Amino acid sequence: MVLMGSRTETNHYLKFELIEQKPKTTVYLISSVASNESLGHVYWHNAWRRYAFFPLENTTFDSSCLTVIRDFINALMKKRKEES
Repeated sequence: MVLMGSRTETNHYLKFELIEQKPKTTVYLISSVASNESLGHVYWHNAWRRYAFFPLENTTFDSSCLTVIRDFINALMKKRKEES
């Protein structure tokens, strides 16, 4: 997944919406394209010094969804390194 610089990135199943722009990091809400239900957030985890996924309670993900989320986080990390 390539971050296009827009506020929302979408694939067939998941939508990543930029909900907060901090000075050095961003916060994204992940929701289901089919149901528009919120599934969790991706934001900077200070202890790990990287972006991480924080799922909401009672959400379920298969390996395909987790791969998309992983790729999204990797793209965020790449963008952050390029901007440093």
